[in-house]
Amino acid sequence: MGIKRDPLAVADIKARRERGETLDSIGKSYGVTREYIRQVCIAFNIEDKSPSIYEVTKKAINLLKTGKATSVPQAARSLGVKSPIRLWKAADYYELDLSSALEYAIAHKHDGKQFDMWKVLPGSYRRVMKEGNRKPTALVDCRCDCGTERTVFWHNLKSYKSRGCGCRIKTGNRMQTPWLCLETNEREPYTSAVGKRFGVNPLSLFSKLNFEQNWIAPNGTTWKPLVEEAKPY
Repeated sequence: MGIKRDPLAVADIKARRERGETLDSIGKSYGVTREYIRQVCIAFNIEDKSPSIYEVTKKAINLLKTGKATSVPQAARSLGVKSPIRLWKAADYYELDLSSALEYAIAHKHDGKQFDMWKVLPGSYRRVMKEGNRKPTALVDCRCDCGTERTVFWHNLKSYKSRGCGCRIKTGNRMQTPWLCLETNEREPYTSAVGKRFGVNPLSLFSKLNFEQNWIAPNGTTWKPLVEEAKPY
């Protein structure tokens, strides 16, 4: 028996349309196309009470601004819109600021996430294009458990290459880790001192320290973190 000859199916479609459910969603549940469901609605005078594309686009903006969606395609799927392009076109036609809502969602999508000792600060995620790079670099501002705030590469957070500012607070104490030059046996008392010696950002040294890996200095010498000799400040 076809849907048009099934009173229960017609009543179900009527109720769902009056609740605002889309033709596409109803069609999928019956294994038919949205066009077939539209024809059923016309045949039985079922009123279309689904929200307009204007209303749907405003809902998409709200999803982005409240963190319930982090991209336009995700917002479109949540609202039953088949193509996110429809939202962009509607935003352009009705002069709705979908772009700003998307930028807000991107900036805040990682708020408060914890990566070992780093905690992501609200609204700090961004993608910047650096000279010589083909793709933008994702950056985020973080606060270490010790209170230090720094800008960290998002990739380094996800891979746990950067796990803190270098203080290595685990039990409430900051630690100083000396470094040894394997070629000359020279020593530096702590990580930042090695960075100052060679004029490099100590973050690259802290990432090596976290994994207890050796570091090659700009002059070609190899430096080893003496983790076993680390002492509290």
